Parts: sequence; C-alpha cells; structure tokens
Amino acid sequence: MPKLFDMIPSGFFNCLSSAGNNQIYSDCLQLIYDQYEREVSYRIARSRIRDALASYLLENQVNELEPDLDLSMNLEQNLDQNFDRNLDDQETGPDPSLEADRDRNLRKENVDREETSSSARRNYNELANAVIRRFCSKEVGWLEEDTDDATYEKHIEMTEQGILLAEFLQQLRKPEREEFSSYLYNIYNILHNEDQWKHEPYVNGLKNIYRNAKMLSKSLKRLSTFIRKIIERMAEEETLESLTENVIEYCEGDFIREYARLTKQQNIHLYRTFIRQKLDEIQTNQELYEELARECAREEEITLWEAEDAVLDMIQATRNFLTEDYDKIMRDIKHKINVYLQIAIGRARFIRNQDTDVRGSVEQTIRYLAREMKMVGWKDSLGEDLQSLFALEKNEFLDLDSLRYPRKIQRIRKETVSEFQEMTSEDVEQARLAHERESYNPYSKDRMKQYLDRAMEEAIRKSDCVGETETGKGSAVLTSEDLPLSDSEDLLCALSAVAYANENGYTVEPADGYVRADHLLLRRFEIRRADKPDEIK
Repeated sequence: MPKLFDMIPSGFFNCLSSAGNNQIYSDCLQLIYDQYEREVSYRIARSRIRDALASYLLENQVNELEPDLDLSMNLEQNLDQNFDRNLDDQETGPDPSLEADRDRNLRKENVDREETSSSARRNYNELANAVIRRFCSKEVGWLEEDTDDATYEKHIEMTEQGILLAEFLQQLRKPEREEFSSYLYNIYNILHNEDQWKHEPYVNGLKNIYRNAKMLSKSLKRLSTFIRKIIERMAEEETLESLTENVIEYCEGDFIREYARLTKQQNIHLYRTFIRQKLDEIQTNQELYEELARECAREEEITLWEAEDAVLDMIQATRNFLTEDYDKIMRDIKHKINVYLQIAIGRARFIRNQDTDVRGSVEQTIRYLAREMKMVGWKDSLGEDLQSLFALEKNEFLDLDSLRYPRKIQRIRKETVSEFQEMTSEDVEQARLAHERESYNPYSKDRMKQYLDRAMEEAIRKSDCVGETETGKGSAVLTSEDLPLSDSEDLLCALSAVAYANENGYTVEPADGYVRADHLLLRRFEIRRADKPDEIK
C-alpha cells in the first residue's frame, strides 16, 4: 500500500494548519479553482489569478499574511532605487544646469504622488503574487507556474493534488445533493443495454455497476448516520417556534424526498429484481465470466487467478447489497425517522406543559418582573440582600402528559405446534389470489394513468361529436366536470389522478369556481396532455 505523504509535498497541508491565515489560504485556493470553471483546462494566465486574489484581499482588508510574504516595503525601496538610477543615466554631463535639476525634481514629485495614490493597489498585488509564489513552492505544491513558448506569458496550472484538495474543500463548504435513485437507474440501464458494454464487459459493465452500488451504499449509510444529528438538535429546542422551524426544515429537506423515492411504495424497488436476475446470469455464464476475469487482470494488472476472485467478489458484493444490506439500511432510516417524529411530538408536549402548573405561573411572573426591572435599572439599585431574590434558575419538570407509555407485549400463554401440511395446486392458487387481493391498490400510478387516458379519450370523442373544436381533432382539455364525482370512491379516484398527473404526462391547472363532490367543495381544475417533455413539471 503506497504511503500518502510520500506522494504529496512535505508542506502540502501547512497553509491550512496556520492558525491565523488558514481561512484566507483556503478562500484563495477556492477562488483560484473557481477561475478555471469556464476554461477548457486547468491552465490560466498568471495576471488573471493575481487580479482575482488582489480583489479578494482588498475586499477583506487583508494587509499582511506572514512576515516572509509581506514584501511591499522591499518592493517600494527597489522602485525608488531604480528611479534614482534611471535619472542619473539620463543626465548629459557631470554639471547639469539648474533647469535640468528643476525638471528632474518635478518629475520625481509627480511619480511620487502617483506611487502614493496607487500604493494600496500595489501592496495587494504584491500580496497576491506572494500567495501565488507560496502555492507554487515545492513545499506546498498546489500550483505550478510555466511560461508560454509563443507569447512568453506566465501561466498558472493547478496540480492534480491541488485540484483534489480544492474539490474536497468545496464539498465541505457546500455538500452537493445526491440523487440516490440515480445509482439504481444507472445500474439498471447498464444491465438493460448489453450492446453498450459487450466489447469491454469489465470496464463499461461490471466495474461501473459495482461503483454505482458502492456509491449508493455509502450515501445511504451517510444518510442514516446524519439523521442522528437532526434528532440531537430536536432535543435541544426550547421554544415552540424553533421546534416548528426544525420540523419544517425536516419536512422540506432533501433527504426525505430521496428516501421516499427508494421506498417500496415507489417503482424504484422494481428495478432491484431485474438487477439481481442479471447479476445471476452474469455469474452463471461461464464464457462471459472468463472474459470478465481476463479483462480485469489486464486492467488491474493482476494475475488471472486474482482477477477471477475479484470479479466474483464484485458480483456477490453488489448482489448482497441489493438483496440484504439495502433493506437493512432502509429499515434503520425508517426507524430513525419514526424516532424523530416521536421526539418532536414529545418535545412539543414538554414545552407546552412546561409552565402550566402554579409553580410555573409564579416563575413566569417573577421572570417578567425581573426583566422589567432590568430594563429600567431597578435591579441595580437593590441591596445585596435582595439580589438573590432575582437570581432565577430554569426549572423544568415532567408530568404524566409528557410521558409515553410503552406498548405491552402480549405474552404467549400456551405453546402451539403446527403440523406440516403440503399445499395442493388449488391451495397455492387461492393463496396467490389472496395475496393479490391484499396488495391491490385501486389508486396506483399506473391505474390513474389508464383512468385519465380513458377520460381524455371520452372527452375528445364527445367534443368531436358536438363540433366544439376548430381543428377537427378534438379537445385536449379535461375539466373537473368531465370526471365522475358522485361518491367518495369517485372523489378519491379524481384526487389520485390529479396527484399523479405530472408523472403520467399531464399538466393540471386550477380554474375559477368550485364544484360540489360528496358533501365537499372542490376547486375546479383543467387537465391537459403534455405533448412535449418540457411541459411536464
């Protein structure tokens, strides 16, 4: 295993370990990294990097970094010496006339005024140059400096380690939101399109599948771990306002939407069955398995025997994750979400009942008096013997309403033994039908799509019969009056169809007025078919 610090410069992390300037250095590295965002490579003119750093240093009023970097005074001295030397070279003789001396002094005064007015800009430019030199040094190694062969202009390139460090710092500042379901979609698309990877089955096939499965596993584990932090913050909320903000942040959080896409109620779990079947086919296909092993040995530069074990481990690890570990992690996340909701309800009860007794009312009264006395300065005029009366402490308590009684587990009073009974084909068929009836969902996404398709076709057919359309092709608008709303089942069907409309290729827009449905007032709406993908929101 290669050693990390043998692969990077000795002072690679020194700039970030500086107690006084680590924030400035990290911002400068991030600023340099942002300059390459619209470039075709990590190579840019040195002057552009210098100007960007100088602007940052000026905006943040950074006047000095470290003693070895603050070279502005030396630079001014060198400029003055060069100026005097140039004036001496321009003299025509050993005894210049008085007119020449006056002109020389006048020019020097003008230059001094210009240097004074631009001293701040020159200092920040020099500080920026010092930062660039520090990053380009062999000890740090974040940047590299070279000269263009054609224009002799200096350019700055980011090293590979510098790019990785900048991306890592950017990820720490603002983590990117991950689309967990995309990993499963990628695996499904790879296995579904065998023609795309049959020529290189290891690199474009198995290795890509294993990488997506590993990324999904890491993301779900990280999500399961971070929920604990949210639960800890919930237990520290002291007011109903902050508690409500915490719950709203939870409900509107990205991870809740991502978790919902991965649950069994969504279609994402259907892809796992196909993926497991394809992985089993790859493992049992001896010809494909041998080809994977040969390509793995060539790509990873290992022996054929080691490659066979590596391919088998990748297939089994991916399959085990999608079969067992995936469900375990999802159950753990669901359990933590339930714990979060229980703590939120319990905390709300605790805060609400915190001051509902006589002692709490007295405490609130004294606290109000103490606050008013502090505002008008009465407390300062009290004697020392009365100061202790207003040294309030926060007293909290638990009452019966804030406690949650555990559910009593029913004990097995009598041991029961079931004999083995072989099921006939008729019993199997009845069990299958019972499972189908149990899992039947009349308001599923697919059934709602069929429901809207039939309603839209019926509306178009009616409009064609009465000649309501100008083009003769029929209306593509389905109003709320076109849907049956006579009973509660029709109302639930219409609401489910509207809820799944966007996913089924329709757009829903509210209309003026209301319609009565099953003793309820429902806002009128119009449903249109989205012919273009851009119209589906």
